[in-house]
Amino acid sequence: MKLRSKVVFFMMMLTAVLEASLWNSPYSAEETRSNTLFTVFTSPPKHLDPVRSYNANEWAFLGQIYEPPLQYNYLKRPYVLEPLTLTQMPQMEYLDENMSTIDTEVKNPAYTRYRFTIRDDIYYQSHPAFVKDVKGRLQYGTLTAEQISSIGSVDALPQKVSRKLLAGDYVYAIKRMAVRQNHSPILDVMAQYIVGLGSFSQMITQIAKQKQHNGEKLDLRSYTIDGVKVLDNKTFEIIIRGKYPQFLYWMSMNFFAPIPWEADLFYQQPGLRAKNISLDTSPVGTGSYYLAENNPNQRMVLKRNDHFHEAHYPSLTEAEQKRSAVSAELLEDAGKRLPFIDKVVYTLEKESIPLWNKFLQGYYDASGIGSEAFDQAVQIGASGDMGLSDAMKAKGIRMHSTVQPSIFYMAFNM
Repeated sequence: MKLRSKVVFFMMMLTAVLEASLWNSPYSAEETRSNTLFTVFTSPPKHLDPVRSYNANEWAFLGQIYEPPLQYNYLKRPYVLEPLTLTQMPQMEYLDENMSTIDTEVKNPAYTRYRFTIRDDIYYQSHPAFVKDVKGRLQYGTLTAEQISSIGSVDALPQKVSRKLLAGDYVYAIKRMAVRQNHSPILDVMAQYIVGLGSFSQMITQIAKQKQHNGEKLDLRSYTIDGVKVLDNKTFEIIIRGKYPQFLYWMSMNFFAPIPWEADLFYQQPGLRAKNISLDTSPVGTGSYYLAENNPNQRMVLKRNDHFHEAHYPSLTEAEQKRSAVSAELLEDAGKRLPFIDKVVYTLEKESIPLWNKFLQGYYDASGIGSEAFDQAVQIGASGDMGLSDAMKAKGIRMHSTVQPSIFYMAFNM
């Protein structure tokens, strides 16, 4: 028997400012003074390739590295989609069977066309895949066995450059989704809607299989999907079957993050695959951070992407503040430029008790409150109000609470 229930949790998070005068700091004075967040992850990420990853623990990293076309305004209630890398929300047209534009009031159009226009100021993190020689060829596109033998990571290559985000990078990502060997969990769902994706997937999967057998690279630029087109360097369009308003919500997910063809071809080199150097372990994105260290069984480090475009912390109108009931604390940084932090150090902590004890020792800047630590961290007043205990306040710790909707599945073995 399986029970399904939708519940709302009252989540509490403690944050602390490390001060050597208040408690023992496990970091040097220089590290403590730096603009660094020390936090945790609870299970090793298996896939950092956005077309393949479907795990909240992995998306905690991918959301900082990659940028799909749309994002949520995370202060508004209900959540609202807004442009991330686009100049405006996608333009939408309803089409008939002949692909001609029809009245927007038609309840059952044959197709819907979305047109996306990307910003002109977005660049990728610096990466060896973008380096070209004097003839315009990829400098590291055909690494020798000797070069590969000395590479432990892409950082070992001496040259790195950036390049501008192009509309074709989003289309290339959808083509990668269609390749069965990439194991995208949403391919079968998207094939029901994106025109031509299903037939393209059947064709390109066979081509990929043949090229892999022959030891050849698969350059997806030379193949096309009927319903996905690049109009110019800043514009692309997607045609879906019927009317499907949920499609734009899919476009806010990492599956639709852009993939530069240079990076895809770079990581297809057999020697790099043998060393587990791929998009699954070494992502290439336009987000505010890049993955500077990847040791999934111990530590992950994100550093600020020096090429990150201008972005700002969201703000709300007075009416939106009342409707959303957002705390004043969350609005203190409204309008400020992102990101706020230069570096994020994640350490693997699988158990809640060691995490809590290390938080108290100053290893981490934040911790949830587990049942084992509740009495130590929280005190309840005579009127039933919950607040931070005096012992926690003395350490400079603050408590934040939020309401989080969740879905739980409970199975009973009879």
